Amino acid sequence: MGLRKIGFLVASVVGMLALSGAPAFAQDCFLLHAASTSHAGKSGQWVSMPLASILVAPAPDGFGMCQAEADRTVALVKAAGLPTVFFTRTTKVLPDAGGPGKGGIDHFDDSPVINQIMGIASGVYGTICTYGG
Repeated sequence: MGLRKIGFLVASVVGMLALSGAPAFAQDCFLLHAASTSHAGKSGQWVSMPLASILVAPAPDGFGMCQAEADRTVALVKAAGLPTVFFTRTTKVLPDAGGPGKGGIDHFDDSPVINQIMGIASGVYGTICTYGG
């Protein structure tokens, strides 16, 4: 595995840990099968976080991908039928419905969906843009 890929994987883990401490992730749950416009501006109890924004945000809040790689990642994630916008509850933790990856609510720390997205992102990282190091 190339040094860039290892660096991205480390950044991914650090980024997810950093994001899990952010206010939007404070409750750790998200809607698994929500449409990208779900809950848009309708409730102060939910916050939307587009995947593209997380991918291009610099570490430790994001993954520091260039825009072209973030766009490619989002396209592949969408083609895989995975969410590209996360809606997370800000007021309380909601329980999983049927276990990780199986219901309407999932948790960032044990979601197989997040692992799939990180696998796609790590496959794209470094294939379009050049990073120092």
